[in-house]
Formats: sequence, C-alpha cells, structure tokens
Amino acid sequence: MKKNKTKQRSPGATPPAPTNTKVPPPRNLTPPLCEKLRQDMVQACLKVARTHGLTVEGGELSDIDLRHGFDISFRVGIPMPDGAIYSPDKALFEVLAPHFGLEPSD
Repeated sequence: MKKNKTKQRSPGATPPAPTNTKVPPPRNLTPPLCEKLRQDMVQACLKVARTHGLTVEGGELSDIDLRHGFDISFRVGIPMPDGAIYSPDKALFEVLAPHFGLEPSD
C-alpha cells in the first residue's frame, strides 16, 4: 500500500488574502517620519501586549540612518501595581541608595 505524499491542509490554515494596496517605500527617512513610525509601533506593540495582560516600555530609536533604517527596542513584561515593568536596576538602586546618602525614591 502506498502513502499519499501530498499533505492535507487543515480547514483553519488558510493563507491570508493578498492585499492590493502596496505602499511604495520612501526614498529617505525623515525625522518626522521616524517619529510617526515609532509612535505607531509603540501603539501596535502595546495593543498586542495588552491582549496577553502585559505592558510595554521603551520604543526609543537608535542607530538612525535616514537613508536606510533605524533600530527600535521595546521591553515587554508583567505590569506591577503601579503599571511599570519590574526593573532590577531600580530595585538595586533602592537597596543601595541609603549607603550613599540618597533616598530610595530619588
């Protein structure tokens, strides 16, 4: 008995419908365009994170090359009661601050 070599697709695994609206890329990035992209990406990342009960910090641009691209980073995590993401650096500062004459809230 020979096996059928063609895979059967599951009914729910349909590829996304192609869109006919393709936006041409800009010739160069401009500071206002980079800022708009940053805002849109932060909002999109926040929307996805919230669907999983998480929050997002960051979204700062770096390594900006207006001809080719930029880097952007986000930190996604479980929100603490104040809404912020746990920061090991902040916790360490709060522990060490009194040893240097500072308040943990500084």
